[in-house]
Amino acid sequence: MTTKPLDRAGFSPRETYESYGFSRATFWKYEKLGKIKVARIGGRVIVPAAEFRRLGEEGLGLPPRRGAPRRSAASTGGGDAAARRPASEK
Repeated sequence: MTTKPLDRAGFSPRETYESYGFSRATFWKYEKLGKIKVARIGGRVIVPAAEFRRLGEEGLGLPPRRGAPRRSAASTGGGDAAARRPASEK
């Protein structure tokens, strides 16, 4: 996550989703659902600074991203990985 100066009045949607690590599609989906508040000024969409900070503090409560590496039991100290392998691989 990049650090943005919070003395600005607002941030672009791109700055917001890149700063907090979610996708453009997720940004617009949650904006449509009302989970992200935006201001529309002329033809521009702005995420107010207060909303930008709220997202940083509370987040969106998103599930883990698809394709994100899962932690195996072996990497979390969950026991003997060899014991869980199929007999054909032992």
